[in-house]
Amino acid sequence: MNNNKYYASIKTFLILSVAIGLLIHIGVFLSLYFSDEFLIQHGNYWRRPPIHLEKMLFNLLLVIILAFVVYLYDFQIYTRLNLKKGWKIFLEVTGSLMITLLMTAIMLVLYVVFIDKNDVRPTHFYVMMVRNDFLRNIIVTLMVILSSHLMLSDYNRKKMEIDNEILISENLRSRYEVLKNQLNPHFIFNSLNTLQSLVRLDTDKASVFIKELSEVLRYTLRNEDSVTLSQEIDFCKSYCNLLQIRFGESIKINYNNIDGDVLQYMILPLSVQILIENAVKHNIISDKTPLTIDVTADKDESVVTVSNKIQPKKGMEPGNGIGLANLSERQRLKCGRDIDIKKIDGRFEVKVALFKPKMI
Repeated sequence: MNNNKYYASIKTFLILSVAIGLLIHIGVFLSLYFSDEFLIQHGNYWRRPPIHLEKMLFNLLLVIILAFVVYLYDFQIYTRLNLKKGWKIFLEVTGSLMITLLMTAIMLVLYVVFIDKNDVRPTHFYVMMVRNDFLRNIIVTLMVILSSHLMLSDYNRKKMEIDNEILISENLRSRYEVLKNQLNPHFIFNSLNTLQSLVRLDTDKASVFIKELSEVLRYTLRNEDSVTLSQEIDFCKSYCNLLQIRFGESIKINYNNIDGDVLQYMILPLSVQILIENAVKHNIISDKTPLTIDVTADKDESVVTVSNKIQPKKGMEPGNGIGLANLSERQRLKCGRDIDIKKIDGRFEVKVALFKPKMI
């Protein structure tokens, strides 16, 4: 299917044809009616030529038909023919000129039959009429061709923007799927090990663990490229409940300034969770060295900050950074901003973007 097939509708062509016809005839009327040739002073009175309303309406109708026919011809050229752009322009121009010549001849015949009727006119009058009408019709045809190209150009621009948005959305979705595929095997493996221990030691905790795990897994299966901050925080709380069952009092997550309108802001799914998981992965968590993670929202800067004290695990090899790299790329695609990673005074912090609801 040709991508330019629907750059305009029949209704649009008809409206534009009427507009061009009115514009041309208003211009012709004003130029003739108020010109020196037809404006003659007799004493204290001005006498203007009579208005032939029937002729004006007749010519207006024929010009509208001409414009409409040329629009339809151009539409067929650019939607039906699978040719190079140069050939399309050549066929458009030559075909439009032939249509203009034919329509001018038809107009003259119709004028003689329906307007002149039994009037006898000299030959030179019809020669001048054909010349003037042909020049007028050429102007109409050029206006049609120009407006057709403007519509086609605007359509292609909008289509390109839509295609780019679709590509970005699909890219985001694929990145999200990659992130989920990275998260689930590792996360489920650790969760099942924890659950195995809880089933033997504490069935009540095991029941709570299963409930929270189901909430976490349900959230990861969502097929969306953005969620509200409220949804992301609720998910993180379920995820952190699993961590606290696993680590006990050795881990603590604080949520600061996350209330009111900021909860309705949008954020990339799993963005806060992946930062919490990153902190758990790279830092010591024990009774002697508990880990505290602070999650803070700033509505003015439109960011969420996840930070923790740096307490690296001994002998642990540096990670490959896939989680942060994935999050960084998804955010760049979504809003053109990178995540902000800093190490300040022995603390590690990452800022991810919030989007106002009206931007999504």
